[in-house]
Amino acid sequence: MTEQMNALFEESGLTSRHQRIDETRVHKELQQHFGLTGTLHPIDTEKDSTFRLRTQGGDYLVKVSPRDEPLPIVRCQTDVIDWVQRVDPSIPVQSVLRTHDGANHRVLHDSDGAYLGALRVLEFIPGTMLGEADATPQQLARVGAMLGKVDLALQGFEHEGLDRPLVWNISNFLVLEPLLNYETNPERRAMAEQIFALYRERLEPMRHSLRSQVIHGDLSAFNAVVDPDSEQFITGVIDFGDVQINPVIFEPAVLFANHLLPAPANPWSTARDMLVGYLSEFELSDEEIELLAVASIARVALRALVTNWRIVHVPERAEYLRSHAREDWDRIENTLAFGIDAGAAYLLTARVGSHHENSRA
Repeated sequence: MTEQMNALFEESGLTSRHQRIDETRVHKELQQHFGLTGTLHPIDTEKDSTFRLRTQGGDYLVKVSPRDEPLPIVRCQTDVIDWVQRVDPSIPVQSVLRTHDGANHRVLHDSDGAYLGALRVLEFIPGTMLGEADATPQQLARVGAMLGKVDLALQGFEHEGLDRPLVWNISNFLVLEPLLNYETNPERRAMAEQIFALYRERLEPMRHSLRSQVIHGDLSAFNAVVDPDSEQFITGVIDFGDVQINPVIFEPAVLFANHLLPAPANPWSTARDMLVGYLSEFELSDEEIELLAVASIARVALRALVTNWRIVHVPERAEYLRSHAREDWDRIENTLAFGIDAGAAYLLTARVGSHHENSRA
């Protein structure tokens, strides 16, 4: 692993062991500083110690950051939620609960004064994860439209915690090329090499001139809560843990990466439905849409290759990791077979749909 790549993994918290904080301490903090008592139920997540708190008055999401994650980064993840709520209250983010003294987080220390992490309490939004819903094209468009609204709301947000390296940042894709060595299947490695070549040829020369701003960075199939019976459909935009400054197209690219179809059909059909909605709220140029196709497949390859690395280095998390990258190689194979240029051309047809959505609004 190169020094630069190693730094990315360290800063992203992927080289440290996932250690949960003592639940007794969490109970004490919740009661003393938030006035909350109830039952904690652990939730399996990537970095934070995360719990669902069940109380007589309702449920909450409780998160304690890892001790090696700098406090400004943790604060940014909470402050950005407050920002979005102020700018556009119609966006269904998780409200942040305040401590008795009005803070949106509680810094924890051990008996020796050593930093343990920051505790945050968020509204728990019930519902179905987008990845578990059988959404219609109209519902998928609503997901895209909500993401467009989020990006509009994030314009102007500034924070010291935004300045950090992150493995999942698509801008770092070429830095992670040595991860090819962790793929032992020759067919899969060849597909990944093709994607690195596409990125290097088409996206990298344009990356620094692309329109950039703060983006959510991780509206994946498991960070969007939906209600199939609701007209709004998307009822929760959660987990701002990857908020970052990046080219705007990397925002829908993350969403699309989770919805490229792995079966032998048009892999972009679901993504196009989402793009129809996104364009109804947030306009992209033709060039941005064409590069979006490359960014989307790069994100799939990034996740698949990082998963290989993490299974080797954190074997106790193998089941969790495989569950979140189960179909990635099938997505890659089907998308490359369809053709990136064909995919870009198909995404461009979303403009017709977005104009139709706007005319109905």
